Amino acid sequence: MPTGRCGNKACMAFLSKNIKYPPVCVSEEASGRVYMQFVVEKDGEICQIRVLFSLPVKFGLK
Repeated sequence: MPTGRCGNKACMAFLSKNIKYPPVCVSEEASGRVYMQFVVEKDGEICQIRVLFSLPVKFGLK
């Protein structure tokens, strides 16, 4: 499995800091998993981002 320049630990720290939980999900006490797919280019840029599975649209997620 490929890893980024900073390693998996740094990647998880970045995600923890930058993931935004929608307020409607908090008020509805909704939880679940979101599956994403993306490509990390050699220069570290992320592209070709796709949501593979998410919570229902009623939570404002597509």
